[in-house]
Amino acid sequence: MNTRAADTKARILRAAVGEFSAHGIAGARVDRITTEAGVNNSLLFRYFGSKAQLFDAVFDELAARTVEDVPFDATDLPEYAGSLFDYYEANPDIVRLSAWYQLERSDDSLPPQVLNSHANKIALLAEAQRSGLVSSQMSAEQLLNMIIHVSIAGTGLTPVLTPANLDAKESRASIVGAVRVLVDSAGAA
Repeated sequence: MNTRAADTKARILRAAVGEFSAHGIAGARVDRITTEAGVNNSLLFRYFGSKAQLFDAVFDELAARTVEDVPFDATDLPEYAGSLFDYYEANPDIVRLSAWYQLERSDDSLPPQVLNSHANKIALLAEAQRSGLVSSQMSAEQLLNMIIHVSIAGTGLTPVLTPANLDAKESRASIVGAVRVLVDSAGAA
C-alpha cells in the first residue's frame, strides 16, 4: 500500500474511533466519519468493505494496542490493575468500544492477539496460584476477569456502574486496594 493510501486509511480509522465510541455500530454514520477524515464515502468502503468491518478494524487495533501497552505481572496484580486504570483513563475510547463490542458483536471472536494475551495471562496467574503467590479462591480466569472489570468500573466511563465525576487518584487507590484484597486472600484459601 502506498503512503497516500496508508495515510487515508489512518485518517478514516482515527475518525471512526470517536464516532463508534459515541454511537456504536448501529448509530455511527459513515458520512460523519468520512467528513471528519476528509475523504469521500467510497474510500471508506474501498479500504474497509463495510461500516461493521471498519468497526472491527478500529476495535482490533485499539484492543491489540491495550495488550501491548499495559504490561502484565502475575506477581503484582494490584499494580497491573492500577496500570489498566491509568490506560483506560488516558484512552477512554477503548472502554466505550469494548462496551459496544459486547452489545453489538458479542458473537464474534476477539482479535487473535487479544485471545493469545488473555490465555497467556491466565496461564501465568494459574502458575502464581500454584506457587501460593496469588489467591486460589477463584480460578485464574475469574480473577483476571475481576481485575479487568474493577479497573474499568473505577474510571467512571461506565455510568451504569459509577458516577462520572470520580477523583482519579482516589479511584486508582481504591482499585489497587480492592485487587490487593483479592490477591492477598490467598492465606484464607
